[in-house]
Amino acid sequence: MHKFPAIKGNELKRFCEKLGFKTARQRGSHVRMRHDDGRVTTIPIHSTKDIPKGLLRKIIKEGIEMSIEDFLERYLDWTLLRANTRFAPTNAPFQKEKKI
Repeated sequence: MHKFPAIKGNELKRFCEKLGFKTARQRGSHVRMRHDDGRVTTIPIHSTKDIPKGLLRKIIKEGIEMSIEDFLERYLDWTLLRANTRFAPTNAPFQKEKKI
């Protein structure tokens, strides 16, 4: 089993959107997300703080309704995919600066 990652609220929100959740409403620093199949979860969005591990486990088990192992596998794949696409070279050629 992998070590439990430290996840910020915005990152968890983006991952839930990738799983099919949509933002239903936001009140203050808490975002309520809803899936088409009826699953609902609330994610705290505090810019500088990671979500506490106990709360993250509760969100995964009760809100997202996934096993911890399945969540970790999908989340780690998602983060690796994001890292690879973020720094991948583009196929577009460099544009030369015009001299005046």
